[in-house]
Amino acid sequence: MRRALLALMTLTAALGGCTDPDSDDVQLAPPAETLPALPGFKGLPAAEVPLFSAPLLIDTVRAGGEPVIAITHEGTLLVAAHPGWTHYHPSEDPAHVGTEILSPANAQSYLWRSTDGGATWSHIGLPGLEEGPRGTAFGVSDPEFTVMEDGTVCYTDLEGLAMSSVACSTDDGLTWLVGNPLASGGVNDRQWLASKGDELYFTANYFVDHHLRASTDRGLTWEDRGDVPCAQDLVANARTGHLVVACDAGVAVSEDDGRTWSEVRRVPEAASGGQRIMAEPAIDAAGHVWVTYTTGESGLFVAGTPDEGLTWPWRFDVGAHFALHAARAGCDTDLDAPCRDLVFEDGAPASDPATAGTYVWPWISAGSDGRFAVTWIGTYAAVDSATHDGPWSVFTAFFLDATAETPRATVQLLTPEPIHVGPICQSGTTCQATSLRGDDAGDRRLGDFFETTIDAEGFLHGTWSNTARQPDDVVSHPEYVRQAGGVRLLNEEDLGVFFPTQG
Repeated sequence: MRRALLALMTLTAALGGCTDPDSDDVQLAPPAETLPALPGFKGLPAAEVPLFSAPLLIDTVRAGGEPVIAITHEGTLLVAAHPGWTHYHPSEDPAHVGTEILSPANAQSYLWRSTDGGATWSHIGLPGLEEGPRGTAFGVSDPEFTVMEDGTVCYTDLEGLAMSSVACSTDDGLTWLVGNPLASGGVNDRQWLASKGDELYFTANYFVDHHLRASTDRGLTWEDRGDVPCAQDLVANARTGHLVVACDAGVAVSEDDGRTWSEVRRVPEAASGGQRIMAEPAIDAAGHVWVTYTTGESGLFVAGTPDEGLTWPWRFDVGAHFALHAARAGCDTDLDAPCRDLVFEDGAPASDPATAGTYVWPWISAGSDGRFAVTWIGTYAAVDSATHDGPWSVFTAFFLDATAETPRATVQLLTPEPIHVGPICQSGTTCQATSLRGDDAGDRRLGDFFETTIDAEGFLHGTWSNTARQPDDVVSHPEYVRQAGGVRLLNEEDLGVFFPTQG
């Protein structure tokens, strides 16, 4: 296998890309007309390789754990993040006081807004009071958005496991209506929103069950519906009107607005793998449902279904495409960025190319029929995130024509510089006990997930936590990247017609 990859590297050496850290746009730009492709796939023309902006820190003071992103009907970008009170890691600089964890606090998760395509961002509080609360829907963590059919944007915030609030905005996220601080109706953990027509849906981990609530007055009053089979994120399928919730490597479906649910419909080939508990299904313009899942952290896959999980005819090994990306990036000769941590034996990677790499918290966003992007935090080497010192980067894999006989796929590095150095603790709030002792194994500043979404022009946008830019800070900060060119995730027919699902 190592000889095969070495031959692939030799064949594609002329296609090695580069990055210009002084440029606003960063791109692997091979000179060949068409990129190499795996058997059964069509090569992507070099002129269509996705082009991305240079990563931007949205805020250099406020915390940015577990950031979520939404795009309004007007094209305004909204990002919200965890204030970091359970994502704290002591600074290695004894002179650094760490006031960034408290000084900007406003008793709510942080919310930022951009009206210029992500070039600049403003923090949202009450009008004229940037540091103040947005309204009465308080909460201190785990934010989540949904954009309703009429353009209303709704937002939930967790109140320290005691309750979750919900508030909505009818002016493009600039101001927020009086919300309901008791929207969850009881104690809960990690909560999610979805919407369809004039109905708003709320579900969460209620510890004893995962039931769903519904509101028709923008979250002011709620009624309980049925029990959701899984405590994961859910979306509405615009084609069928059904609600679809992520369940391990699969989904469950409600055809009656959450009152009753199907059994879990698993991907048959994924018996040993599963989605992260934070995962969300992606639904393309044709109504196909796509899920991404891993086998531990050593394998990354995508599966698609045309009938909401009754059958799964499409399944892709993202890791194989990642190995091709590693070869194209010149990992056989350059042990510096971006392949600084790939291990070599006799000139070839030591790990099997089908499983090379490490895949943490993959997130999927879908556009037109068979077009989607899977984005993850990872490394080129197969390592354990709980013990590996990194550096950690963000990658994305674009799949095009995934329902056709010959799809296209390409993998891109989104962060030329690392977003994190050190282990990634994934043990929830128990990480803090280890972290407070100064042990890097307890570093949970990245939170537990991140998100991407697609705008009305078909371009991908992503946000995640960054600890590497300001490594002495006791919290992470939210980072943002947008697609600036290359192939779109919406085809011409869907531009201005299909709006990708956002909760």
